[in-house]
Amino acid sequence: MSPSWRDQVRVALCPDRVVFVRLAKGLRPRILEKLILPCPDSQSGPKRWTGAVEALADGVKRWSKHEADTTLILSNHFAQFELVPWHDRLLNDKEKLAYAHHCFQKVYGDAAAAWTLHLSHDKAGAPMVASAVDAGLLDAVARAFDGPGDGSGLRLRSIQPYLMSAFNQWRHRFKGKTAWFVLVERGKLCMSLFHLEQWRRLRSMNIGASWPEELPRLLERENYLEDLPASPVDAFVFAPDQAEAPLPAKSNWHFQRLHMAARPGFAPHTDCQFAIAMRA
Repeated sequence: MSPSWRDQVRVALCPDRVVFVRLAKGLRPRILEKLILPCPDSQSGPKRWTGAVEALADGVKRWSKHEADTTLILSNHFAQFELVPWHDRLLNDKEKLAYAHHCFQKVYGDAAAAWTLHLSHDKAGAPMVASAVDAGLLDAVARAFDGPGDGSGLRLRSIQPYLMSAFNQWRHRFKGKTAWFVLVERGKLCMSLFHLEQWRRLRSMNIGASWPEELPRLLERENYLEDLPASPVDAFVFAPDQAEAPLPAKSNWHFQRLHMAARPGFAPHTDCQFAIAMRA
């Protein structure tokens, strides 16, 4: 079966659950099936992802009867991000990647040597987003998808950090704006500042239930550290599984929630756990 005629499966690998969504092939794919598998307890430390990979392998076996191309979304819990400045002296992708490794090692030390890096491809002169993932995790994910090799079952075609997957859904909202993109998932918050359609600042942090009350202060601190003619006040918040958390009403910020649209087989409020694996 040609890959262009396969169904599509999107899988989200999270610390507490693995989310599977199967979509029919076609220009306007409909949702055929959804599945969430809880993760067994993972050990702490560098391999905290082991429980998630166990659940992933279980789900891949359950859906092995389906012939589908698969995109895997990695929770931001499993990735590190750095904004890499542009340098004209970096002549090719190999040199850019080596410089990105250097940037990570300056921040994280020897631990960065075990990470696999990927660079965003933005326009020349713009900073690049570098994402780093434990190489052991990527190897374990690949093994979970290993099949008979005859083209049947779920075929892993792409691995994307949640930050990049979510931003690509909403990139159009930032055209011509200076604004923050705030991405929230359970226990993790990523804040990205865009100016003149370029990444200007990027922060990722662990959070608790009080993140909405803390958000204005966090953004104000990051604004203070950024040298712009005028401080941005717009913040687009994508928190699909935190819809019940009210954003601060009394602040100097103009918060705008980004909402996914309902579609056959997906209701944003009742199916919010599946949003991380969906496209807007």
